[in-house]
Amino acid sequence: MAKSSKQSLLGIDIQSDSIVLVELSGHWGEMKAMSGGSILLPPGTIVSGQIVDTTLVAQRIRDLMNRLHISTRDAIMGIPPSATNARVMELPPIPHDELRPIVANELALSNPYGLPPEAYDFLQLGKPESPEDTTPLPAIVFSADTLVSQSYMDVAVMAGINLLAIEPISLAMYRASIASHPMTEATLWVSVGSGDIEVAVVEEGIMQVYRRLDINGETLFNSAEEPSPLSTEEMPQFDIGAESAFTATSQGAIPKRASGFHSLLMELQRSLEYYQRRRRDNPIQQIIVITSRVTLQSLPDMLASRLGVPAYIITLDNVEEFAEKVGAKSEEALLRYVGAAGLAMYYQTPNPLEIPCFDLRVHVHEIRQMRQVSKKAVLSLVASIGILVLITMSSLRVGMESNNVDHLVSHAKEELKALQTEKQKVVDTQQATLNLVHTIQSDGFAFPRVMDTIAQATAPHVGLTEISITQTGHINLIGDSREEIGTIKALEGLKKSSLFMNTVVESYTRNGEPGKPTSLHFLISADIAGMGEPLAKVAGGL
Repeated sequence: MAKSSKQSLLGIDIQSDSIVLVELSGHWGEMKAMSGGSILLPPGTIVSGQIVDTTLVAQRIRDLMNRLHISTRDAIMGIPPSATNARVMELPPIPHDELRPIVANELALSNPYGLPPEAYDFLQLGKPESPEDTTPLPAIVFSADTLVSQSYMDVAVMAGINLLAIEPISLAMYRASIASHPMTEATLWVSVGSGDIEVAVVEEGIMQVYRRLDINGETLFNSAEEPSPLSTEEMPQFDIGAESAFTATSQGAIPKRASGFHSLLMELQRSLEYYQRRRRDNPIQQIIVITSRVTLQSLPDMLASRLGVPAYIITLDNVEEFAEKVGAKSEEALLRYVGAAGLAMYYQTPNPLEIPCFDLRVHVHEIRQMRQVSKKAVLSLVASIGILVLITMSSLRVGMESNNVDHLVSHAKEELKALQTEKQKVVDTQQATLNLVHTIQSDGFAFPRVMDTIAQATAPHVGLTEISITQTGHINLIGDSREEIGTIKALEGLKKSSLFMNTVVESYTRNGEPGKPTSLHFLISADIAGMGEPLAKVAGGL
């Protein structure tokens, strides 16, 4: 979730029936649309968020980028809600890097195999009331199936794109909505797409509450009255601009309300009441509807009339300029470009707002290596069992060669036992590693404090050449000093710290030729207080 200073970035929203692309440059509040367009996809190209025909999608992206003369290859891809899992968990208010193993462990507990997902990211909501406040804060956690995330990464490679992140498209639309609606007052944010509807409460630009409703956006209206833009095309061709790819949709009849609309009203009313109980002094002032569907233009008016809160639909900044760049002839047609525009704003940093930037890419090389090792182990085990069965059957038919067969059977059993032993070692190693992680999470490991203490104890003319920490909490410091007093001060400084115990000078030697400046080479060792015994017990299994 780190940010960068990219001047030009490409947002690619791969929808179920089309690819929408937007290139933006500049800074927050002064962003400029460089180019944009869309191209249709044949039915069945995207299934449950996964790109089935990666070759076709990559070719369409290349052709569209060439046609639009895109100037950058740095891109962010959007992934639909139907391809992600979202949950809210309580996490302690500690740095983001320290939270990642905790989140992975929580996700692993909900996995039937006890393994965390390979593509996940998270964002903590709100802030502690004071630096001393340790009250857990809610956090949004998004995860995606490895095959889904991998399909997007494969498309990027085949299309010649430098893929910087894969982000849930609803969060990209949220980013675009903040660009056009600052949301300085309490706002209820409602994202409606082809998957589950997402709701969040934003106060002073900071997301305070997040919910993913069990209501599919398709159920809000009867989709039978909305004609498909692909109904008259056997194989779609180029369609540059919002109007060309989505004309059939924008000219279709206005659909009627369906059962999902009433469920949405109930859930939004619950969210309003929940936030009102928490913040009686700052009630919800407005509702922002974020959607890329032209047929939902009337939804804000319907929500406002039922909930009694002003509601608006998202628009893009610099509408006229943007419409000219993408070839859209109406503001409604621009809704198709909201998600891609939000993706292209990924690295923009408006202060003091906090806009989440998620990345659901997979660490490909590690995963493939682990899978190859597992595959070889399984194949070897199956082959050994097959050999054992064949030899056993042969021994029944050929009694004259029983001695030879017995020898082969015994050899196969030994191989099988060796494979089982090796498999058990792998399982024991993984369990010991997991125990070590749990121990560090529960007891804590004050690594920054250890390094700060060493730095304070070391004089400016003393140079440390090596620092090593064993699994039992034993630390060795190796360095050089121009004078003995530097070594003595380093030793005394470490002894005064409550972080270390058993601090001694193991050895020291003087280097240099007679008559010339010399240096003192020393080795100081110590034990980290309170870390030796618990880490040693766990590390013993490794």
